Amino acid sequence: MTLLNLIYCVLGGLFIVLGGACLWEKYRTVRGGVRLPARIIRCQRQGPAGRRRSGGYCFVVEFTAPDGILHTAATNDSFWFDQTRRVGTVIEVWYNPATPTVVERRSLEAELLGVVCIALGFAAIFWLGLT
Repeated sequence: MTLLNLIYCVLGGLFIVLGGACLWEKYRTVRGGVRLPARIIRCQRQGPAGRRRSGGYCFVVEFTAPDGILHTAATNDSFWFDQTRRVGTVIEVWYNPATPTVVERRSLEAELLGVVCIALGFAAIFWLGLT
């Protein structure tokens, strides 16, 4: 086995671990949660407002929990650009009463990213690393 094959195998293993961690984090966040409709009330920058950097925008949504209480919470998204144009639209969020201050926006992005990372990891090991 050459050094390049070993590097591809290690890189593939790293991709598999990162993809699995991505899927586990998504599962851990939505486990025990309820999917609810929520209205976007604003798009805000995460962290200090005075810092100049790209990215770091999230939605602040309002929704009614199953117990009938109106909540306002930030999503755990991280967008590159301000998406104020989406204010007022309704999205679906995962709400977990154990962590009421942060909600997960319902989307397939995390699952797709995890599956793609795992697929790239297996491709790096079996197609590149073992040839």
